[in-house]
This record gives sequence, structure tokens and C-alpha cells, in this order.
Amino acid sequence: MNSTPMTNISYTEEEINSYLDQLCHEARLKFMPAIIFVGILGFIGLVGNTLVLIVYYKSFKPKPSRTFILCVAGFDLMTNVIVIPNEITELSFRYKYPTNGLCIFNNFLRYTMAYGSTLSLALICIERYNKICRPLKRQIATRTACKLVIACVALATILGIPTIFRYKVNGVETDRVGILGRVCEPSDEFKDSILPFIHSFLQLITCVVFETLFIVLYSLIGFAIIRQRKFRQQFKVNGALDKPKGMAPETGTKKVAKSHKTTAMLMIITATYVLSFLPVIILNTVDSVLQFRNNLNGAKFISYIIFVRIFFINAAVNPIVFGFMDKRFRDGLVDLFKMKHK
Repeated sequence: MNSTPMTNISYTEEEINSYLDQLCHEARLKFMPAIIFVGILGFIGLVGNTLVLIVYYKSFKPKPSRTFILCVAGFDLMTNVIVIPNEITELSFRYKYPTNGLCIFNNFLRYTMAYGSTLSLALICIERYNKICRPLKRQIATRTACKLVIACVALATILGIPTIFRYKVNGVETDRVGILGRVCEPSDEFKDSILPFIHSFLQLITCVVFETLFIVLYSLIGFAIIRQRKFRQQFKVNGALDKPKGMAPETGTKKVAKSHKTTAMLMIITATYVLSFLPVIILNTVDSVLQFRNNLNGAKFISYIIFVRIFFINAAVNPIVFGFMDKRFRDGLVDLFKMKHK
């Protein structure tokens, strides 16, 4: 179907635009819960991830975990700044989507940022596993971490390329014969093809593979932390521990506790990602086969519109987790605002 509206000669351009504006207004009111939902997430994520980038860059020493956290915050900030506003545009101008290029670009960026977040969390997971479970083995160097981030960005971009061919502005019928609206959706050219299912299924497989990796490695990390705590309690002698030469017992204990707390924080961030992303992938895969979305209306359709966007929670909640669980981040925020008031 064409991406521009086909019109009947009985309608003037002004009448067509006026009618489509009316439909956009009605759709905007209908989608207002979803618009408010993603708008709030976008604002929280914009402020939060900006602070994460500033504080971690200025207040934390260069090391692999810092590099990977900055990478996650960067992907999340791009989602907040570009993807979410375009999502609001899509909902607000349902029957009059601006351009085909914007539709393609937004969906490409949405999937690229999602893949980037996944790969970044995988790097964090592997770094934590090496640090906790294999402390005596060779660790990821900071320079290597920077190279891995570059590879992560490149791979996420490559994985997002198929969406360029899947999404476009399609014509959609309205109540007036001869007037078509313009909506940003999966291309009608592949509507009866198996390609949308293959694309969604590959996303699902990718998601399951990475989430299995997260579950396995973080389970091993959890068991290792429990063993380490038991070991340290067992070998306490008069309040002191066997320690490396020159290191005070309090220093060793604090370093281990800090590492464990950082790991717990990153586990929560990863769990949030899993819980917010996997259901959406499953739903999209089922819809690519059954195409049940076209039969939804009323509250069911609005619920669907909101549900398929819950993965934006991930881009907003991470800074909140940092704020609650990382004292150094909170101290960095305090120092940042003190500097601004001077």
C-alpha cells in the first residue's frame, strides 16, 4: 500500500488535512494514557541518565565497570532524548505521521538502543563474573573495556539494520472513502510474508540467549558471594582476617563489601531489563503470527499500546537504582550540586 494518502477528487486538500487533523486529535485523546506514561518515563530517564553520565565520568576512577555503566547510561539517554519523543509523535499524529524517513529512523534507533542495552548488560555481567568468581584470573582492563564498548555499539547498529526494511509509513483507511491516513507501522509489503515472524522470532531467541546468560552467571556470582562471606566469617580471628601484606583488615573487608554491593545493584538493573523487555518480545512474536492487534479496540487496544512500551521503564529506572544502592553515586551528586552553587 502507498505511503501517501490516495484521495478522491471530491475532496480538497484543505478538507483532507482538516479531517486527518480531527482523527489525530481523537487518537491523541484516546492514547493520552500511553503518551503520559512514556512521557513521564522519558523525563525521568533524561534527568537521571544525564546525572549518571556526569557523576560517573567526573567522580569515579576509570575502570571496566565504570566504562560499561557509562555505556548503558548512554544508550538509555539516547532512548530518552530521541526514541521516546518520536514515540509520542507517533501516538499524537496517528493518522498524519510526518515522514517515512522519520518512521524508519525511529524504529531503527529503538531496536539499536535495545540491542545496545542488552550487549552492555552482558558485558557488565561477564565483568562481574570474572571479578567475583575468578578473582585470581586475568581481569578485563580499562582499555579493553573501551574497545568492547565500541564493538558493542557497532554490533547493536548492525543488529538494528533489518528494521530499516520492516517499518515504513503505510496508508490506512478512514471512515471517509478515498481518504487515507498515514501511520508508522510494519510495512504492508511484508504483511502476508513470513519475514516479520522470522525477525520477531530471532529477537526472541536473542533475548532468551542473553537472559539465560544473565541468569546462569548471576546465579554463579550469588553462590560465590555466599561462599566468600562464609569463608570470611569462618576465618575471623579476634576481629581480624588473613589479608594481603600491607592491607589493613578493615580495608579488605570494605573493598569486598563494596564489590558485592555493586554486583547486587547491577543484578537488579539486569533483572529490571529482563522483566520489562522479554514480555514485549514474546507479544510481538505472537502478533507477527496471529496479527491479533488489528482486532483489538477500546480499552484492550489502549492496554496493548501501553504494554508494548513498558520496556521504556528500563531506560528510566536505572538511575533510580543507582541513587538507592550506590552511596558513591549519591555523594557524587551532592558534590556536583555543591559545585553548581558555588
